[in-house]
Amino acid sequence: SELVLASLKLGAQFLAPGGWFVTKVFRSADYNALLWVFNQLFDKVEATKPLASRNESAEIFVVCSRFTSAKIDPRLFDPKCVFSDLTELRAANA
Repeated sequence: SELVLASLKLGAQFLAPGGWFVTKVFRSADYNALLWVFNQLFDKVEATKPLASRNESAEIFVVCSRFTSAKIDPRLFDPKCVFSDLTELRAANA
């Protein structure tokens, strides 16, 4: 999950407004927190599991589209903040 956050941070530095970000994540305790972060940065976020993927596999692909280039709270890329209690971060980005 931290690797996904790091790649998102790098992507956000180069994405143009309206850009796309695609990543593979694994179902874990951090999954919902990652989806929440994606939704703060993109207008549309879709998670999908390809038919070719084994049912027992925890992998899911997330396709994010329409990057919003608004001012980004740096805490969105901090694993300590994202994967802990999100109450304060959600309030700040509401």
